[in-house]
Amino acid sequence: MIYYKLSITKTGKPLFSKDDYQLYDNQTEFFKTVELMQAWLAKEYFYCKKKVSMYRDTKDGQAPIVGYIYCFKGCENETCQDWIEASLIKEKGILFKK
Repeated sequence: MIYYKLSITKTGKPLFSKDDYQLYDNQTEFFKTVELMQAWLAKEYFYCKKKVSMYRDTKDGQAPIVGYIYCFKGCENETCQDWIEASLIKEKGILFKK
């Protein structure tokens, strides 16, 4: 089975604070197609004014984009960043012997 996974790390800090962002939630979403994943992101993060690319270094020296950081003002006077990484999952079941 092939599907797509979004790993979402939610962080926040008080407005105008010099403190580091604090992790407050992890969320995982699964989708059958890329189009469904993109539609969910558009619906969930339509209000975000700032989106920053997220990179991961590879062994061969490349740094491909693996996701995005969505930056926004949350409720309760805080600045939020949701770190969202997309993955393609190829899953194959195995049979156990009796």
